[in-house]
Amino acid sequence: MADATGETNREEQGELEELTLGSHPRASKLRPARAHLELVERTDLVGALLASPASLVVVSAPAGYGKSTLLAQWADAAPVPASWLQLDAGDNDPVVFLTYLTAALSAVAPVDPSVADLLQVKSPPIDELILPRLGDALDAAQPFLLVLDDAHLVKSETCWRHLAQLLEQLPPGACLALGTRSEVPLAIDRLRAAGLLAEVRIGDLRLTRAEAGELLRLHGVEADAEALDGLLELTEGWATGLYLALLAGEGRPADEWLPHLRGDLHVIAGYLTAEVLERQSAALQEFLLRTSILDQLCPGLCRAVTGNDAAPEHLARLARENLFVTALDDRDEWYRYHHLFAELLSAQLARRHPDEAPRLHARAASWYDQMGDPGRAVRHWVAAGDMAAAAWPAFLAVQEYVDHGQVESARRLLDAFTDADLSRHLALTMAAG
Repeated sequence: MADATGETNREEQGELEELTLGSHPRASKLRPARAHLELVERTDLVGALLASPASLVVVSAPAGYGKSTLLAQWADAAPVPASWLQLDAGDNDPVVFLTYLTAALSAVAPVDPSVADLLQVKSPPIDELILPRLGDALDAAQPFLLVLDDAHLVKSETCWRHLAQLLEQLPPGACLALGTRSEVPLAIDRLRAAGLLAEVRIGDLRLTRAEAGELLRLHGVEADAEALDGLLELTEGWATGLYLALLAGEGRPADEWLPHLRGDLHVIAGYLTAEVLERQSAALQEFLLRTSILDQLCPGLCRAVTGNDAAPEHLARLARENLFVTALDDRDEWYRYHHLFAELLSAQLARRHPDEAPRLHARAASWYDQMGDPGRAVRHWVAAGDMAAAAWPAFLAVQEYVDHGQVESARRLLDAFTDADLSRHLALTMAAG
């Protein structure tokens, strides 16, 4: 299943609990969270990880794609000793980070007990004694698996520098696995070139058709092939999305609730709002809401629609931190939002700024018009309710479609207009003809 239980509220928990570290690390951080739900076994992915020779594995995806579940199933199946560290915001202190890392390593390597004591002194000798003794423990260790989950919550450059130093000292056969929602600040090109890096991303974590069917069966839902395909198309294999869709269905047959499933349903919207939208800054939230009217995103378009010169940086951050955007090209220029997330954002835009959407669509239409894409300009002019402005771009778009043999595209574009619109505006009349 998904990361819903494994990732919820960890930032807040870390901030509240970081002052209670004391001399004994919390045991709850040294084991994976166990969901109180029936989980789908990710047999193929676990098998691939078990067979991998990688010394570093990075499992990177947005919330709810099953990162924690996959890592926990791998740790359970590993033929070598496995240890776990659940990171949180409190681990941005290098001493706290190393205290927990030492506790996790002690389960799989012969760490000198003095290291834990040294970490409790007023000015721990990290570079002089602690890191060298952890390195000695790694040198003497047998193969093991160490999982650090929610690595994206660690922002400290110092913590990452310490981890990079220890990564360089991993013994043969040992593996460090990172679960994260964003890119990790490690110099991993050398490991990638040497074949010692394994990466698991959204495309790998999406549930297959068989896994989605198994998830439904585990929760007492039967769906025919058409309904299952529809559910997979809607959720894009997003594990939490499938589970929340099941909650939305409330045990009814799939054909009764699947046609009505959207990203603004209460249960899905609640999860996405809490896990994604409300965790962002006010500026980024406004960016997300205002760009929700777009079916594709690029820096220039986002700047034009939002009127914010920081829009390209916001978009780059969304891509970097896996905030439910999917790349549409190989150059990292164009993206789109996850379908359910886009629907949630649209619903939130309508609630918070009920009169804003037409203005945003008009800005998008003007941008596309200037960029020479009349087809997309038309769709946004229509959404803005300005049929007069849409008329001439519609004529140009229809002419272009027809010239390229795309008659159905022309017909679909004209379907956006009423008969009255086609009669009222000469350009539309000519396009229809």
